[in-house]
Amino acid sequence: MNARGATSLLLALGGGLFASSALRAQHVLHSFDELPDAGVDLATGAGAMRVQARWSFLPVEITPVAHRAVGADLKPSGPANRTFDVLPSGAASALASSGWRELAPEELVSRRGDGKLCFGWYRLQLELPTKLDSVPVEGGALFLEVVVDDLAEIWIDGEHRSILGTRGGSSAAGWNAPNRVQLTSHARSAQRFEIAIFAANAPLSQPPGNYLWIRSAALELYRAERARIGTALELPRAALRAQRGDGAELRLLAEGFGSLRGLAWTAEQGLLLADAAKNTVYRLAEDGELHPYRVKSGAASTTELARLEPGARAIASAGDGRFDFAEGGRARIARIERNGVVRVLLDASSAGGALQPFALVARRDGVSYASDAEHGALFTLGLGVPQRVATPLPYPGALAFDASERALYVADAREPKLWITALAGDGSPAFETRELPLGAPARALAIDAFGRIFAAEGRTLTVRSRTGEELGSLSFEEPLTALTWIDAARRTLACASAHALHALALGPAVGAEPLDPRWTAIFASELEPELLADERTWIEGPAWDAQRQVLYFSDIPRNAVYAWSASAGVREHLPASGWSGPGEFLGREPGSNGLLLDAAGRLILCEHGNRRLTRLETNGTRTVLAAGYDGKRLNSPNDVCAGPDGALYFTDPPFGLPLAHEDPSRELAFCGVYRLRADGSLELLLDHLRSPNGIAVSPDGRTLYVSDAVPEHPRWLAYELRADGSLGAERVLHDGRRFAGTAPGGADGIEVHPNGTVLSAGPGGVYAFAPDGALLGILHLGSAVSNVELDLAGGALYITAGRRLWRAALRPPAREHRSAASQRPPA
Repeated sequence: MNARGATSLLLALGGGLFASSALRAQHVLHSFDELPDAGVDLATGAGAMRVQARWSFLPVEITPVAHRAVGADLKPSGPANRTFDVLPSGAASALASSGWRELAPEELVSRRGDGKLCFGWYRLQLELPTKLDSVPVEGGALFLEVVVDDLAEIWIDGEHRSILGTRGGSSAAGWNAPNRVQLTSHARSAQRFEIAIFAANAPLSQPPGNYLWIRSAALELYRAERARIGTALELPRAALRAQRGDGAELRLLAEGFGSLRGLAWTAEQGLLLADAAKNTVYRLAEDGELHPYRVKSGAASTTELARLEPGARAIASAGDGRFDFAEGGRARIARIERNGVVRVLLDASSAGGALQPFALVARRDGVSYASDAEHGALFTLGLGVPQRVATPLPYPGALAFDASERALYVADAREPKLWITALAGDGSPAFETRELPLGAPARALAIDAFGRIFAAEGRTLTVRSRTGEELGSLSFEEPLTALTWIDAARRTLACASAHALHALALGPAVGAEPLDPRWTAIFASELEPELLADERTWIEGPAWDAQRQVLYFSDIPRNAVYAWSASAGVREHLPASGWSGPGEFLGREPGSNGLLLDAAGRLILCEHGNRRLTRLETNGTRTVLAAGYDGKRLNSPNDVCAGPDGALYFTDPPFGLPLAHEDPSRELAFCGVYRLRADGSLELLLDHLRSPNGIAVSPDGRTLYVSDAVPEHPRWLAYELRADGSLGAERVLHDGRRFAGTAPGGADGIEVHPNGTVLSAGPGGVYAFAPDGALLGILHLGSAVSNVELDLAGGALYITAGRRLWRAALRPPAREHRSAASQRPPA
C-alpha cells in the first residue's frame, strides 16, 4: 500500500479523520480539529472532581536585580547594570515556593493581582481516571485549553519550551486567546500532571487598570483510535525484526509544499522543514500547525531569487541549538548560532570553485559534512578551514551518520552505490571504506539504532541490513527527497517528498545490538526480552529475593515499593517508601529509589523524600542507617550496594529534591559517594562527581563501579577497592558522550556479572562493558532504563525501564559464581 493509498483507506474507514477535502496549503492533517470525544470543565467543582483537579494561586513580585549589559558575544557579559525580574521566576521555582493559596474552581473568575503591570502563577494539579464520559482514557490524546485575561504561558510538569516561531500553546497566544497544549499523546489512567500557568495583565505597553483572572479551563480527550492517525502497514517481518510493540504505522502530516527538500529534528526545537521553492523553513509545532521558522531561508536579492529553488535545500542540527543550512540562492552553507549570529561555513571561494550543495549532515559536536554531487565534491566543515574529502564516489550525494556518529554513509547521486566511511574521534574521515549496492540511486539516507539502512530510492523507501541485505520496502506516490529521525530512539522516520510530509512509526525498538563476540558469553543467542509489567510511573531499584522468588522495585512518584512474582504479578509491598511527611512533598520523586536485600532478607532503601538510607526490619519498623554527614542532611540517596566486608556503598545526588542541584534545601555543597561501615560509621569516599548515580562492586571485591549521570556527558567510572574499603585511583571505564541524547535516559544503575562484565542502564537500553571498558553490546528497550538486577540461579536479568519491568534471559555462567547472599552485609 502506498502513502496515498493509506490515506484513502483511512478516509473510507475513519469517518472524517481528515476534516476537509479542500485542504489549504501548509495545513497539517491531524484528528484534533473536530470536537473531542470527552471533555471536562475544570472551572466548575463538579468537573474538577472528575480528575481530582486542585487549583491554587501565587502572587508574583516585580523586583530590581543586578545584571550585565550585552557583551561582544551577544550575551550578558558586558558591564554591570540593573534590570528587573519576576519572583518566583520559572515554574520550578514557583512550585517549590510557599504562599500558594488554594482556590475553588468557581474562584478562577475572581480578580487577582494588583492591577496595571502585574503577574501571577496559577497551579493546576490533576490525576486521570480510567474513563471520562464513558470514554477510556488509556492511549488517548489529552489537551488542556485555558483562556486567561489577559496573557498566559503554560508549563507542564515543570517544562516550558521557548522556540522561535511559536504563535501559541506553551507561550503567550495573544490577548484573551485560548492557550491549547497537548498534555500527552498516550494517556494512562492514574497519570498525574502538574501544570503552572503564568498570567500577565496586558497590553504590557499600556497596562490597564484591571486584574488577572481565568475565563475558562477545560480538558479535551480524543480516543486512542483518533489519536493514532494512519494505518498499519504490512511490511515484511524481516524489515521490522528486533522491533516490538504496535508495529509500523504511516501518517500523512502535511501537504501543499512547493518543493520540500530538507528536514532536521531536535528534541528542543522539534521538526524543521525546508521548502526550497517557497524560500522558507517551517517548524512543525506541538499544536499541529506549521509555523514559519526562517523566511528568506536561502535567498534575499532578486538575483538569488531567480535561481531554481532558491530556498534552503538541506538542514542539519549541529547541536547546542545550532543549525546548518544549505542555501540554494546564495550558493553557500551557513550556520545559525544559538544567539542568532550567522556564520558562513562554505561558499564558492572556500570550495575552490562553483558550489551547488546537495546534502548536509552534522554531528552533535558541530562537525558537518556537505556533498556537492554536481561537482563531485564532499567537504568536512566545523574543524576550521573547510576541507575537501577524497571519496571513491564520482557524485557524492545523500549523507547520514549512524547512531554513534562514528561512521558516515555516502550514497552516489547517479549510481546505485553506498559507501560507509569510518570517522576519527574529531569527526574527520579515517578513510576506511566499504561499498554496498543499492537498488537505485538514493536521494536520502537514514540509519536506525540497529545499523539498518533506510534509503529513499525514487518513490521507494527501502530497508536494508547493515550488510546490505534487503529487508523490505514501501512505495510512495512521489519520489522521496529527505529523511530524518524525529525521536531520540530512531524509531519514527519523517519522510519528505516535494509536496508532502509523512511519518513512519516503527514502534518501540526492542532488541539486542551485539558489538563484540564476548556479548554471547552473557546473553542467550536468541534474546527476546519479556515484558513482565506495565502501567507503572517511574520504577527503579530492582532487588531479587531468591528465597521468596520475588522481585522488589520502587515506583518513585507513587512513593511505594512493589513486589512482582510469577504467580501473583505486581502487588504493593510498602507504601510511603521514601516520604513520610509531614505535609505534601513538593517535588516529583518522593519515593524510594535503590533497593538492596541483606543476608537476612531485610530490605535496605534509598529514601528520596526523607533523604536517608534505611533498613526495613522484619517487624515492619525502619532503622535509619544514614541520614546526614558532617552534621548536614544528605541530598537524596540514590543507589546502594554491598562490599565484601559487609560495608554498604551508596551514592547521594540531589535528584530527589524538588529542584535537584539548584534546590535551596540542599545542605551539602557536593554530591557524595559514601561507605557505611559495618559498625555504623559513615565515610565520604568521593565528592567531585556532578551526578553520581548507579553503584556496584565487582564479584572479586576489588573494583567499585560508579555511573556519573551528567545528561550531556554520561560516564562509567571504576575505582580500585582496597582491602580496608578505601578507594584507589579513578579510571574511566567508558566515556558515553557519544550516546548522550541518542535515546531517552542516561548512565544509571549497575550490576556486575560473575565473569566481570558490567551491565548498566544507559541511554535507551542496557549497556554491557568488559572490565577493560570495551562496549560489548546494547540491549535496546525503546525507553529510558533506570536499573538492572541479576538472578543468576534463575538465569535472568531484571530491568526497570520507565513504567515497564522487563526480564532478559542470561546464559548459564561458565564457572562457579559467588552467591548474591555472600556479597551482602551480615544481619
